[in-house]
Amino acid sequence: MIRKLIFLSIFLFCISIIAENDSNFRNDLNSLMNVLESCECKFIRNGSEHDPKEAREHMERKLKAVDGKIHTIQEFIDHIGSKSSVSGKPYFVKFADGKTVESRVWLKEKWEEIVNKKVILQSRSRIVEIKFWRVRVRFILLVFKGPVTFKNIFKMTDCSIFNLS
Repeated sequence: MIRKLIFLSIFLFCISIIAENDSNFRNDLNSLMNVLESCECKFIRNGSEHDPKEAREHMERKLKAVDGKIHTIQEFIDHIGSKSSVSGKPYFVKFADGKTVESRVWLKEKWEEIVNKKVILQSRSRIVEIKFWRVRVRFILLVFKGPVTFKNIFKMTDCSIFNLS
């Protein structure tokens, strides 16, 4: 009986890790797709230009078609966001000034910006716990360099960092 409980505990622990990794990937992917959709540029796919919203929808359809075979942002960029799965031609991003760059390069740069923003926010914040009578309160203390304005706070809090549950 104890063996079964141990096995069940290990199994459930492994399942929870897999579910958490998938959730992290989905959150990270959503952050990247939001950057993609808010870009003021055109996406060139197989020679035709598309607006960012169409590009996002296309990449989401491609991701759905591979049905769970993509597990990291790097895999997403390499297999979904960089080239046509039909023709093999690379995708491009065309900016307002006419400059074009491969979408693989652009997506990697944007992903690095997102990761760096998370690291900066994590390094500037601390979890603080205060015990007041019998009530214990936990919160995140953000340490800012420079003026604290609502604009700065909203810029810094668009990444999910801590789960204080």
